[in-house]
Amino acid sequence: MSDNNLSNCEQVSSNEDFIYYSKICFGLSFPAVVIHIIFWLHISFYHQLRKRSMLWIYNYMLCDLVYLMQFYIEYGTRISSLICHIHSLLRGFLCYLESYTGIYLSSIESYLLVGLNLCRYLHIVRNVNLFHHSQRIWNLLIISMLSLYIIALLSLIFQINILHIGYVHTTSRMMPCHIDLILGIDEYINITLVIIIPVLLNGLFTLLIFLHVRKSRSNIQRCQHKQQILLLIQLFVLYFVWLTLWSPHVIISYRLLEFGDISQYTKICALSRIIIDPLIFILLDKRFYKQWKQTGQCLLRLQQQRRHRRIQPQIQIITNTTNVKQ
Repeated sequence: MSDNNLSNCEQVSSNEDFIYYSKICFGLSFPAVVIHIIFWLHISFYHQLRKRSMLWIYNYMLCDLVYLMQFYIEYGTRISSLICHIHSLLRGFLCYLESYTGIYLSSIESYLLVGLNLCRYLHIVRNVNLFHHSQRIWNLLIISMLSLYIIALLSLIFQINILHIGYVHTTSRMMPCHIDLILGIDEYINITLVIIIPVLLNGLFTLLIFLHVRKSRSNIQRCQHKQQILLLIQLFVLYFVWLTLWSPHVIISYRLLEFGDISQYTKICALSRIIIDPLIFILLDKRFYKQWKQTGQCLLRLQQQRRHRRIQPQIQIITNTTNVKQ
């Protein structure tokens, strides 16, 4: 490790602003972890939530968990100054991990939302439920999802390691490791692929679903119409949160040299989104809400039973004392 690299690394670990904002992010990560643990525990306890139709949702939520794990690795190595003293190979690996994770997850999540919107469009508008079709269709869905993960990773590797249109920028001052694309046009192409195209596709599917629901409200049952409205609201809220709290973090990731200070604010927004995501499904999805309501009722019954056990011995003692006096 050169003295110059060590000096830069120590500047990051001793920078007061960097540490301040990192601690804010660390504080936000706690409720995010708690909510996600409860969310996944419910899925493991209630078989009603383990359905094929949840495929896109659960993959989307898994991406949130991966980002949380990457954040803890970044926080643990930087704030503790551990990154200044570990072996250069491990430090390089952590730097690549930090650089790739945000952009990679953004590529996946944006198209996972497109997949979710497409399936709901087919289900609501075309009355085609892909998840209840033949095993062949189900296998194609799994293959398409695995292909999404692989293509997103290969795209990053191809751009950086083969075309050399960018490079991994190592630690310098208060900025984290990140990918720098050499030409501005490459940044705009990537932002178009990761942000703009998915936004247009999701906007199109959401609009088509909205027009169909509005047009057919007199031709379907009231409960079915209400369910479609709820799904539409869920899609809108989910994508609005992703667009407002996560996409700025992605854009800044490509322009970090110009907006280094702002990256701390966008990271706070990104972690806030991870807190909100499970709540969107819990509150706006009837399947989740029903199971959470059932859990709340069970906890309430347990609390009442415990209170009843405490009161019962006291009543028995009072009764016995009264009998003795008589």
